[in-house]
Amino acid sequence: TYYSIEYTYKNGVLLAREQLENSFIHKYKYKLIDQDSQYEFQAWEQEESYHNYVALALMKQRSSLNVKATVDKQLVALQLSHILPDQEEAFLRLYSWPKSFNYLENRWSFLLTPMVYPAIKERLKCLGFNVTEVEI
Repeated sequence: TYYSIEYTYKNGVLLAREQLENSFIHKYKYKLIDQDSQYEFQAWEQEESYHNYVALALMKQRSSLNVKATVDKQLVALQLSHILPDQEEAFLRLYSWPKSFNYLENRWSFLLTPMVYPAIKERLKCLGFNVTEVEI
């Protein structure tokens, strides 16, 4: 469990987050914990948000990462089952602008033009998402 104080997952890797008290750069410290070892993310790894990619990979071990893509000739609507790492979300927002401009607070739904959809679809697949298309 990613943000839980309880150690409920007995087998495998756990991503833990600890709040830092007097840090201006990072608010949290992240660790990977296995039964016999621990790895603390280095400052540069945390700046690159590697912990978000690890969290996504760990979530994929427990359940499917899904995207429903509703496709028509003018617009593609994406509905995500899990939020993306920050960099990936920023990338998707860049390519969905201005279609998703009114939905900037929504981290689950994006509107794209059909021209950029194939590239976004491939990136989502690389991140481990199953993309299901529904045509209108």
